[in-house]
Amino acid sequence: ILAATDGSLFRSSDNGNSWSPIHTGLFNADVRCFAKNESFMFAGTFGGGVFCSKDDGLTWTGVSAGLNNKYIRSLVAKGSLLFAGTDSGGVYHSSDNGKNWSHIKSGLSDQIISALWINDSFLFAGTLDSSAFRSSDNGVSWKSIRPGKTSNYKYVNFICGQDSAIFVGVKY
Repeated sequence: ILAATDGSLFRSSDNGNSWSPIHTGLFNADVRCFAKNESFMFAGTFGGGVFCSKDDGLTWTGVSAGLNNKYIRSLVAKGSLLFAGTDSGGVYHSSDNGKNWSHIKSGLSDQIISALWINDSFLFAGTLDSSAFRSSDNGVSWKSIRPGKTSNYKYVNFICGQDSAIFVGVKY
């Protein structure tokens, strides 16, 4: 288990009974999000970009080539695909476990990406202008799916789901 606090990263190997600080290779400990695929763990930091661990969080390596905005708010992984939601830079995409990144430039009304989630069919993005979007082509194009169209909420806090059920947490 990994847990990020303000300026520190901790790891537990006994289901949270004890915690040890870890920073090896993680020069920016302002971790905002995590993602995991079959082989790697990823940490998104606010100002330092994305870091990758091959040993369950004991050591970290920066993987931010092409990631022009290093203020990461959200990460999601599926296989070797990795998506990073940034603070005012939109969404970035990597198809090689974060080694190289490309910017997804179109279709989002707000470039502050507060939440990302992916299932078998769609990539979802939530923004700070209270919008939610869905993409069926890994972010090339987006469709607005703003939940609660009559609700007066401030921003999308998280998106998650199971199968075809999608849950969106918002801030009022």
